[in-house]
Parts: sequence; C-alpha cells; structure tokens
Amino acid sequence: MLAEALAAAGTSSLGDSHGERYTVRPGDSLWDIAEMKLGTVEARRIARYWPRIHRANRDVIGGDPNLIVPGQVLTLPPERP
Repeated sequence: MLAEALAAAGTSSLGDSHGERYTVRPGDSLWDIAEMKLGTVEARRIARYWPRIHRANRDVIGGDPNLIVPGQVLTLPPERP
C-alpha cells in the first residue's frame, strides 16, 4: 500500500542501495516527504529522517531545507544507515 502511494506521488524505486527517488510536487515539504516515505505520523521518526533527505540532496536543494521546488528529483535514503 505504501509503495502504491509513493508511486502515485512520483516516487520510483532504484533498487540496490540507492534508495528511492521522489519528484517534488507543489506544496511539498521535507517533513511531508519524510512522513510519506516512512508511512507514519510519529514526529520523532520524521524529525530524525527529514534532515537525512536534505543531506542526501544538498546538491539539489541547496543550503535551505525549507526551499524545495516542484520538479526537483530527490533521493530518499534508507531511514537508518
């Protein structure tokens, strides 16, 4: 079910250890993307995970994690290294 939601939201699996990719949509935030990827509303898990998304995509997002743009393609790293 989560895989279907991610696919509908623009995420596709790359396989291997590359993680998944997600295309930013209007209104998205890293918090929202983390919540969707993790399939939980547990604030502690989301709060630990969204900065990982930012670090993994700093070359795409830049230094401000609050400034993501629709169309950017982000790599979603595993929750735990």
